[in-house]
Amino acid sequence: MTIAEWWPAATPVATRMAASFLCGLLVGLEREWKGKPAGLRTNVLICLGATLFTLGSEYMAKHVAHAPQESTRIAAQIVSGVGFIGAGAILRSNRGVVGLTTAATIWLVAAIGVLVGMGQVALGVLSAVMTVVTLVALGTIERKLLGPCEMHTLEVSLGPDQPLARARLEALLEAVQWPTRVEKVATDDAGRTVVVFSYCSRHAAHRSVLWDLGQILD
Repeated sequence: MTIAEWWPAATPVATRMAASFLCGLLVGLEREWKGKPAGLRTNVLICLGATLFTLGSEYMAKHVAHAPQESTRIAAQIVSGVGFIGAGAILRSNRGVVGLTTAATIWLVAAIGVLVGMGQVALGVLSAVMTVVTLVALGTIERKLLGPCEMHTLEVSLGPDQPLARARLEALLEAVQWPTRVEKVATDDAGRTVVVFSYCSRHAAHRSVLWDLGQILD
């Protein structure tokens, strides 16, 4: 098959894959900007994967004998499979359940990928835009309804004889999210690591950093 013969058949597939990449990119950028575990690459890959599975099921329905009845199972398995990824983003601890929004976003991005794979490109892009609006705009409204943050400063000091606590503190610094900020990290003359945090004491969800610190210093 020459390129001239192959290209007309490949164009619809390439269009759907490009649209799927764009949809995953839109949602992933917002997630990456907020420092969420499922960020840019994760959302793009989930969306592309869902689109590929859907394209595969469409091909089976058209070209594989006895496949029309089986092809719909692929889309059904996308829903089940992406549930495992979403479950990995949900964590339960003494401070409550976190990661539900991330898990819901993963589930929705997979649905967008299925839509685009079915050829509903415009609907998929619209869904991606609505997802970003929900995550950004409604998050802003939520913060306004709850009121402004009340920021306080906390200083943590760990000695050189606490290597495990220092390692846990470094991991916490990498995972810290808005509105918590790391103001200063320094080492004093005695070799102690000094970290200064700014955190919100008004909202329960923002005070979770205190629970994390308590686990480190316990």
